[in-house]
Amino acid sequence: MFRSIPSKESLWFNYKKLPKRPDQRWEIEDVIQLVFPKEFLPKQHEIAVELIKFMLPYHKEGVVYGNQIESFRKEKGFSNATLRNLVIPKLVRIGLLTRERVNPTGQTHKDKRHRMKLKLSHKFDMSLQRIGLQLETIIKTYE
Repeated sequence: MFRSIPSKESLWFNYKKLPKRPDQRWEIEDVIQLVFPKEFLPKQHEIAVELIKFMLPYHKEGVVYGNQIESFRKEKGFSNATLRNLVIPKLVRIGLLTRERVNPTGQTHKDKRHRMKLKLSHKFDMSLQRIGLQLETIIKTYE
């Protein structure tokens, strides 16, 4: 039994301490601040911001492959364990990224090494919008 919400499954959301006011234009650093607070997880924050910025130009093409992520990681000097075991999984869990595995011809489902494909996702923003609209509907029902 958990005594609190596991950090790998939580967002840091305090309305009075948001990175910017909700009516201002937010940048990727501000959104990532909710996922990896810079004050508590500075390295993960930095890696996540740089990863999303790296992926943005590929958004129209749709996909960034594992070998491109590895080149990015080496160029930036980021820890492989932090990127692949902490940052990418949490970004996938909260819906900022989607991750797929490519099963090359000749490999079976038992093979452990499959090429990774990452894509930017709209699940996070669509979910927050939907939650906000549902709350607005509930409040209006009781007015």
